Amino acid sequence: MYEESLHIRFFEVDGHSMLKIGPIFNYLQDMADKDASRMEMSIPQLMEKGYTWVLHRYHLSMIRYPKLDEALSIRTWHSPYKNLYSLRAFEMTTSFGEVLAKATTSWIIINYSTKRPMRLDRHVTSQYYKEIIPFEFDFSSLSPLERIDLEDIYPVRIRDLDINNHVNNAVYVEWAAETVPTNILQSMRPSEIDVIFKEQLTYGEKAVVQTQKEKTASNVFDHVILRESDAREITRIRTSWKNMPL
Repeated sequence: MYEESLHIRFFEVDGHSMLKIGPIFNYLQDMADKDASRMEMSIPQLMEKGYTWVLHRYHLSMIRYPKLDEALSIRTWHSPYKNLYSLRAFEMTTSFGEVLAKATTSWIIINYSTKRPMRLDRHVTSQYYKEIIPFEFDFSSLSPLERIDLEDIYPVRIRDLDINNHVNNAVYVEWAAETVPTNILQSMRPSEIDVIFKEQLTYGEKAVVQTQKEKTASNVFDHVILRESDAREITRIRTSWKNMPL
């Protein structure tokens, strides 16, 4: 298990001084890399051998959005699954122990050149196995859209790329959130986010973000992100929104 403390910075908050969703995803991604680095399995360390980590599934549950200058503590731990997926859990708390958010993710090691998934036992270190905290998690299924209620197109910018030269996972979620109706954006915040990453986007490509409002829940939206040039499906996302205390 790895744990680190931090303070929310000025450029990470919105007009209500509350932490934005993008920085939350980036916090957790940074924690994952730091923990992996301790075990000599960070992305830079794997890339020296021709491999890298890619994110496959994501579930985030937000209980409360912290505000500017709040002191936070984030901890993370991992467990292998079927010798292919590395499950990684996160918990974000205040300095007083109040739980703010929980997340579970699923990662895969791939060959950087061929993009083929690799077996964990052939590429992880002994330290990885020593620090396992066993757990399991059932990710929600995300169905294709039945219709398109909202749509927008975003060009991939240099600033959107991560260390793999792919669009950073936080950017996909930010794109999806931007397609939600304005009245939802101005009065609510995401309380649950589920993501499945299927392919990657790179610089110069365009993302088509399509959104469908759930018929049975006015604050739940299903999103699909496609590559404009070939209509290939890149990501599926579901966002659930609710009023959060300011």
